[in-house]
Amino acid sequence: MNIHTNYYMILCKFLHINMDDKRLNVLHFALLLTILSLGYRQGQKQNIKVSRSKIMALSHIITLPNYHKYFKELQCFG
Repeated sequence: MNIHTNYYMILCKFLHINMDDKRLNVLHFALLLTILSLGYRQGQKQNIKVSRSKIMALSHIITLPNYHKYFKELQCFG
């Protein structure tokens, strides 16, 4: 399976599982999709190199408190 197919399958599975989760809002999805996008761009399957500033810019999250709030919530949600 090539990396494009792998990321497509991950994205579809992610959306299928999480679309009905009432805890998640658009900022949660923006963070998760940004991280997945960075992994795809890097051609990575397991380790994705990210920085807070890059994630914030790509996900259009402007303030640090919002970034930390939604990132922490994602961690708590598993």
